[in-house]
Amino acid sequence: MKENIIHLIQDDIKISKLISNLQNLGISACNYYLNNSRVIFNLMGIPIEEETQDLYHRMIELGSDAGESNSSSKNVEELAEDIYSFLKITEMKLK
Repeated sequence: MKENIIHLIQDDIKISKLISNLQNLGISACNYYLNNSRVIFNLMGIPIEEETQDLYHRMIELGSDAGESNSSSKNVEELAEDIYSFLKITEMKLK
C-alpha cells in the first residue's frame, strides 16, 4: 500500500508542476488538481480535516517548486517519499 500512496503523491507533485507552468504561461488550469489527498488520508487513516489537507497541499506545492530545477523522476520520487514519511508521522501522532 505504501507504494500506491507514494505514486498518488508523485502524481500530485507532477500535476502541481504542470498547473504552475501553465499558469506562468497565462493559462488558467487550477481546475485540474486531482484532490488525491482524500484518498491518501483515507488509506493512511488520517482524518480529513481542512488543516491537514492545507498542510498536504502546501507540501506538494513546495515539492513542485523545489523540483523545478531538477524535474527528474528520481527527484519527484524522493519528494514523494519525504511527504509520505511526514504523513506517516502525522498518522502516528493521531493514534
